[in-house]
Amino acid sequence: MDWPRTHIISASQFSKETLGRIFEEVKEFSENRNNLPQIMRGKVMVAFGSQPSTRTLGSFRAAMLMLGGKVNEFVEEKSSMAKGESFKDTLRVISNFGDIIVMRHPGIEAAENTIRDLPVPFISAGGGIEHPTQALLDIYTVTKEMGEVRGLKIAFVRDLRYGRVIPSWVYLLPIFEKAEVFLVSPPELALPQEYKNILKINSVRFLEADWKDFSENILSKIDVLMVTRIQKENLHPDIHERVRNFGIVDGKVLRRMKSKAIIMHPLPRVDEIAEEVDTDSRAAYFRQVENGLYTRMALLKMIFGGPL
Repeated sequence: MDWPRTHIISASQFSKETLGRIFEEVKEFSENRNNLPQIMRGKVMVAFGSQPSTRTLGSFRAAMLMLGGKVNEFVEEKSSMAKGESFKDTLRVISNFGDIIVMRHPGIEAAENTIRDLPVPFISAGGGIEHPTQALLDIYTVTKEMGEVRGLKIAFVRDLRYGRVIPSWVYLLPIFEKAEVFLVSPPELALPQEYKNILKINSVRFLEADWKDFSENILSKIDVLMVTRIQKENLHPDIHERVRNFGIVDGKVLRRMKSKAIIMHPLPRVDEIAEEVDTDSRAAYFRQVENGLYTRMALLKMIFGGPL
C-alpha cells in the first residue's frame, strides 16, 4: 500500500536517503539532550497500547514530553474495546483526542484503509507483523557502533518466525551494501519464506544455519549478532521446551566473537543473553534503548516538520 507520508506503518516506507535524514536528526538530538528544542509544545500524542510495552511506548511518551508536548494515554482493557467496540471505530474516535496517534496493537496491518484515512498522523509502535521504529533504531545503532556498514556480516539468532522486528529488518537490509546475512534458528522458528523471497529479490546474500555449525564455523566472523527472544506465547509448550535453550549467548560465545563485533537485542530478554555479557563492551542492547529515544524524537520532528 502507498501510505501517506505522515503515517509510519512499515519499514518498507524508508529509502536509504530518508534514513540518512532521520539519522542526522537522531545524532542532533543525542548531542543536545540537555538543551532539547521544545518543538512539540502545543501538541498532544495519543498513546494507545493493547499489549505490554516498556521501551517502545515508553520512549515515545518520553520523546513527546521532553520535546514539550503532552501525552493522552489509553490501554485497551480500559477503553470501549472492552465493551465490544471495534478496533476501526476506536481508531476513528481517538483521532479526535490529539495531534498524532502512536499505537501498539496486533490489528494494525488489518486496519490499513482506516488508518490511511485518519485525520492525524499515525505511528505503529508494533503491529501484528512489523515493528518499524525498532528496526530504524537498530539500524541507527549499527551505523553508529560500526561506522562502515558496507560488507557487514549480520546474524539473526533464535526466533525469526514470530517476532515483529526481523520482518522490518528484512526491508532495510538492502541498504547494507554487500552484507552477508546469517539466519540462525531452530526449524520451527525459521524466517518465513515470504521474507526470504524479499531478500532474494533485493540480492541480499543469506545463509541458514543451525547453532552448532554457526557457533563453530561462522560466529568468529560476525560483525553484528542480533539476538531475539523466543516468543513463548506463540508456541506449544512441548515446542518451547525443545527450543528454549537454542542460541544462548554467554561468556563462551563472547570468547569466540570478534573484538569489535556488537551484540544487539530488541529486548526484553528472558534468559537468552547471560547477565555476564552485560559488562562487555560489545553488548550494545542497552545503548539501543537510548538510541530509540532519540530515533523517536527524530520521527516526531520529521512528521510535524515535513514529509519523510
